[in-house]
Amino acid sequence: MRVCTLTLSRALTRAAEAMRLRLRRALADRRGNVMMIMAFALIPMTFATGMAVDYSRAARLQTKLNAAADAASLAAVTKPMLDQPLQAACNIARQTFLNAVQQRSGGLTLSPADVIITVAEAYGTATTTTTACASSLVPVPSSFTKPTSRIVTVTYTGQSRNAFAGVLGKATIAIGGSAKVRAGLGGYYQIVFLVDVSNSMAIGGTPAAIAGLGGERTIQCAFACHDPNGLIAVGASSYCNANPLDANCRRQGSWYCPSGVACNWLANSPVYSDRRGLAKLYGYKLKIDYIRDALNSFMAKLQPTMDAKPMNYSVGLYTFGSTFAQLQPLTNSSPAIQRAINTVDIEVASRYLPAYANQGWTFTSAGLQSTLDSLTNIGDGSAPDRRKTYVILLSDGVEDDVGQLMYNRGTYYNYLQKCQAIKNANVTLFSIEASYPAITDDTDGQYTTLVGNLPSRNNGMTIQQAMQQCASSPDRFFSADDGPGIQTAVDHVFTSINVDTTRLTH
Repeated sequence: MRVCTLTLSRALTRAAEAMRLRLRRALADRRGNVMMIMAFALIPMTFATGMAVDYSRAARLQTKLNAAADAASLAAVTKPMLDQPLQAACNIARQTFLNAVQQRSGGLTLSPADVIITVAEAYGTATTTTTACASSLVPVPSSFTKPTSRIVTVTYTGQSRNAFAGVLGKATIAIGGSAKVRAGLGGYYQIVFLVDVSNSMAIGGTPAAIAGLGGERTIQCAFACHDPNGLIAVGASSYCNANPLDANCRRQGSWYCPSGVACNWLANSPVYSDRRGLAKLYGYKLKIDYIRDALNSFMAKLQPTMDAKPMNYSVGLYTFGSTFAQLQPLTNSSPAIQRAINTVDIEVASRYLPAYANQGWTFTSAGLQSTLDSLTNIGDGSAPDRRKTYVILLSDGVEDDVGQLMYNRGTYYNYLQKCQAIKNANVTLFSIEASYPAITDDTDGQYTTLVGNLPSRNNGMTIQQAMQQCASSPDRFFSADDGPGIQTAVDHVFTSINVDTTRLTH
């Protein structure tokens, strides 16, 4: 609700126009008494004209200050969000408004004491209101508990200086206004994570992890730590199979056998065939591990809002690789989502028929289509059956198709058609590219054949460009070079969604 003190402005403007019209007619009249009449008429005409000018000027000034109040209240909830203490919101609102005032200071008398920032924060079902940014910047507690929602109100009162002060009998006209913004709650939303769990997401999450994994004699999975179910048979001594953490086994290879020990040879060692298991055992974090951490972080931020208003938010977690799976269909239970997140890992592969087709494929198009097929109640967020809908795709951007490039597989960008179908359904699509690191020591040619030459086979389009084209807009796309970059990208997605759910509520 806005406060407005300029109710006479339009009427006075019309009166001044009428006076000016009469003046023009009188000056054209040649009868003898005209000038005498005009002498008396000049006094009210001057009064009306001066009043109209000053009130119009004050109205324009108030309109600009109302816009500044809107900007200040929005800034206080979209920049600190719900993750910073109350003082941050207060300071940002106050500084944003005062900066705007300085740009429009002509004809305005406005002191810091005339600006009051009120912040209301909800903690579950309890709401507290604090006036924290008055003229003296009232101190707020240093301890911080993240609220479930925040309402910022910017109220100002001031004086517009009159140009015709002598005529009007007063030097200023009072003006004032307010703006209110609510963030964190309100509206209805559904958020779906679509995570690539194909074996190519089992690459080291940092350059150091990639180098370490490539140097491990018992793993050597620079391209991907495939094979949680033994896609590649690896031989080992019975000693190393039983002692995979042994320093000599790691340094010399899985066939190591200590002197004086009778070691049997295992042609298909269950331990060393499971490279993903060894990566975990040796303490390496892969891209998929960082994705799991990032999703947990996202939910930790969203949980207070979901718990406070469970009917407003639904979240789902889907995965794709060789197959599509709903680890958790859309739900308003944050614990259920968090339990599902903790089960995210790369898909099980197999080298034996009939499951040979499941050898770590990435069928992105099928995952996107299945996600779209599962969505209902898509809308503008105004009602439970018209929810603002977000899909967050996390993938390295390389889609497999059965082909003849190498190992009976080819790689393409076929998923772009399905991205467009999701966007056409009025869904906001975020894409996060967990980028493939370039492999210089490409001993078997997999990287060069399947990843490195993708642009040359797709009119020069890079993986990053394809993933950007998949997103709803350039600002909905993020590229992550490593695991920490994945966390940063997911944080940006949370911020973007939180901004979307912020509402100006005058």
